[in-house]
Amino acid sequence: MSEYQIRINEISILVEGKWPQWSRKVRVALRSNRTWTYIEGPSSMEPTSSAEIKDWHVVNDLIVAALCGIIDDMLLQELEKLTTVKTEW
Repeated sequence: MSEYQIRINEISILVEGKWPQWSRKVRVALRSNRTWTYIEGPSSMEPTSSAEIKDWHVVNDLIVAALCGIIDDMLLQELEKLTTVKTEW
């Protein structure tokens, strides 16, 4: 598995009405560390190979956790059941 550092702590919390600015900053941050592919790209789908599944889940979960940390609690409630970064986005 490649090492990824998700550095989005400088991005403000997503609140109602701020999606365009927030999403632009998050998109740039995820592209800069090559994790945007988990939202749009070949890595956005869960792999079928058992060898790749564990690594895929680790990276996916890291991205989901990072995004949860920069989303307002009220908005986060709507995302509670989403488990992949692609569907969360």
